[in-house]
Amino acid sequence: MLGLIVATALLGVHLGHALIVRRTEDQFLTTVEAEWARFVQVLQVQNIAGQVNYAHASVAFKYGVPVTQTVTLPLPAGMTVSSVTPWVDFRQGGEVRILQTLTFTRADGQQVKYSVGLDWGVLVRQ
Repeated sequence: MLGLIVATALLGVHLGHALIVRRTEDQFLTTVEAEWARFVQVLQVQNIAGQVNYAHASVAFKYGVPVTQTVTLPLPAGMTVSSVTPWVDFRQGGEVRILQTLTFTRADGQQVKYSVGLDWGVLVRQ
């Protein structure tokens, strides 16, 4: 009986931790989408250039050339981001210089992919 109680408790702890990790990752992805939309809107309204850089630990939105503002979003523990090139470049006037797919890998190994479209860098979740 004691073994069953311990096993149930351990399973609950594991599932609880997995749920917390998943919610943290979901919040991060929602924040990336919102910041992307704000980023593109600011570039359009102010008619400035900008870049989105990413590394193993963060995604950074850089406004202006030279850079006048940076918003950095740290990746949740266990999540990684990858793509062919390390940035997306928005030129003044709206031209997107690099088109690519950003792939976020969750702690459980599932991938979330975003494609960067042409119309001022529309972000599409696949």
